[in-house]
Amino acid sequence: MDNYRTIPREAPGKLPILGHLLLFRNDPYKFLQKNCAEMGNIFSFQLLNRNFYVLNHPDLIKHVLIVNAKIIQENLRINFWKKYLAKEC
Repeated sequence: MDNYRTIPREAPGKLPILGHLLLFRNDPYKFLQKNCAEMGNIFSFQLLNRNFYVLNHPDLIKHVLIVNAKIIQENLRINFWKKYLAKEC
């Protein structure tokens, strides 16, 4: 597996504010299939203000969900508590 330590490339066709919403909404499967073929095993796209990352290789998925599971769980826990503890008085 290649070393993926950089930010994934973003799918082409992003619009201001909407991101890739119109392209994705028309045919989500075709949008993902086309970008996987053109962009490779990892890429990102945006729907409104949310970023999504596509991993299209079993080794990448294993790396994220198994090898780094502890890091992901800790980040989720931190983000959960930040919502409640970081509010200004």
